Amino acid sequence: MCCLVVGASSAHAATPVVVLTETGIIPATVTVSKGEEVQLVINSKLEGMHRFTLPELGLQTRYLRAGDMVTLTFKPEKAGEFTYSVPPSPWKGKLVVK
Repeated sequence: MCCLVVGASSAHAATPVVVLTETGIIPATVTVSKGEEVQLVINSKLEGMHRFTLPELGLQTRYLRAGDMVTLTFKPEKAGEFTYSVPPSPWKGKLVVK
């Protein structure tokens, strides 16, 4: 899956799920609506200790291991494109706020 769009257009918007894998972050792009609460679920399939970060919005998970699942709840107040990543891996994705 390349992209996931979540917003007010659906009666019951889905909760976006981002999966951290040994080959990258899936999906590469998540689109949400400005001013609406987002519950972003992070599902880790990666070995070792790591964090999911969305620094431009001041968000990061606790340290995760394979099999961990956590939810980041936030309300984006600014439209734009924001990079998420799992440092120190090279994998990145994009949160689009419309």
